[in-house]
Amino acid sequence: MSYFAIDIIQDEIKEMDSLLKKQFSANFGLISEAVKNTVLNGGKRLRPILLLLCAKCGKNYDKVKAINLACAVELIHSATLIHDDIVDDSKLRRGLPTLQSLFGKDAAVYAGDYVLIKAFNFLNSIKDFDIINRFSRVLEKMVIGEIKQKEQNFKIISFADYLKRVKKKTALLFGLSCEVGAIISSSKNETITALKNYGINFGMAFQIIDDILDFTGQMEVLGKSPGNDIKEGVITLPLLYAISLPDYNKVLLELIEDIKSGKDSSSQIVKIVRESGAIDYSKQIAKKFLDRSISNLSQVENLSVKSALEFIALSSIERTF
Repeated sequence: MSYFAIDIIQDEIKEMDSLLKKQFSANFGLISEAVKNTVLNGGKRLRPILLLLCAKCGKNYDKVKAINLACAVELIHSATLIHDDIVDDSKLRRGLPTLQSLFGKDAAVYAGDYVLIKAFNFLNSIKDFDIINRFSRVLEKMVIGEIKQKEQNFKIISFADYLKRVKKKTALLFGLSCEVGAIISSSKNETITALKNYGINFGMAFQIIDDILDFTGQMEVLGKSPGNDIKEGVITLPLLYAISLPDYNKVLLELIEDIKSGKDSSSQIVKIVRESGAIDYSKQIAKKFLDRSISNLSQVENLSVKSALEFIALSSIERTF
């Protein structure tokens, strides 16, 4: 994350990191250190950064509440990653061994649950039922999105269904981060709505870029091999687009069937997707969501926050991890 983007919240980020480190003592021996590394190592901190920035948008600024909520949203995100790795049987996360590969699935499940409990401890500390309720509703939709993705494994879904899945799985937590930040700052209602929409659209673009990187990224940078999604049965926008093209439809469907039957044809799928024009198409869709995201910032009166939010959104389109 650029220094420019977080300049106005750098003290809050340091305090947040310090608080997060304190959450994982030696209670579980070696696994405690592994959980701490999972939470603290290599993440972009995008969701808490968005929350902390939006908490400076209104007429009031409650630093303690903002930092506690930032910790909560980062821990929720970390818990979902731990559980995702268990479901996907992932060996690596950000280039490092996952909890489940180190300690087994049982221990990783409990570790993920523990991180989630820590998140709710932070939420409870602010004693605001409305905000807790908003978190609860979004978490429910996130879980539904994950279940839906599992149900859709290896299925050729519509573009619309893909976008619905992305919204539930990823974008709603981005939107919530911006929304609650704006709420605790006593922002105007129209500003709260605008920032929520900024976050949702940014989250849509962010996930689409993630899905593109699964076809274009490098193992050394991503910490996972290209084509990992299709190995797990997750068919994302670039592949959906390539499948929709008559020149590539038949061969891609055959290669997907190969993967279902246990043959690793992911490298062939990656090659075809890259040459089909699907990457450029998917980037165009991501750009449309980013444009929608940035258009909502016209409601933000704090120019420093507005500039930071715009910069974060624009820089995401060119990221490599």
